[in-house]
Amino acid sequence: SQSAPSTRWNATGGDPLASVATAIGTIDDAINRMPQYMLVTRDVGLYLRQHVAAINGNGGNSSLASLEAVALYLGVKEVRMMRAGYNSAKPGVVTGVGAKVIAANKAWVFYKPDQMSMFAPSWMASPSMSALSTVRAWDVNSPQGKEIEVRDCRDLVVVDKTACVYIATPLT
Repeated sequence: SQSAPSTRWNATGGDPLASVATAIGTIDDAINRMPQYMLVTRDVGLYLRQHVAAINGNGGNSSLASLEAVALYLGVKEVRMMRAGYNSAKPGVVTGVGAKVIAANKAWVFYKPDQMSMFAPSWMASPSMSALSTVRAWDVNSPQGKEIEVRDCRDLVVVDKTACVYIATPLT
């Protein structure tokens, strides 16, 4: 599902803790499991690190709080910051243009099971079966070098959209 805080987190009266608590309740009501993970874009992550550092007082230190401290504050197991981009230049051109794949100002609270299966609700999962995934390398003479074979076995997981709440534009 999707939500947006009525007061943006970095505005006067903004409350990231309340927004995340609401998202956790929404997911728990939908799938009867407590979400423990949060994914944020870089700008949101930096804001949360500053916010938690300010709340904790940080002993007068101007450094940012860790993502672990942010997770503890928000009541989740783990918070990760993401960024995704690509070089939009033609192949071989060194001075490419960095292009973002995803825009800023986004956050997701979601549930993922400890053990992946087709029967556990999950959002954004693609488990790898390590017992069936192998890498082999051997020398070749024509042309001289190495040949590498990678077998990557992925399991099918049914994605459950109710296992995630997308928080749109949490910042002003």
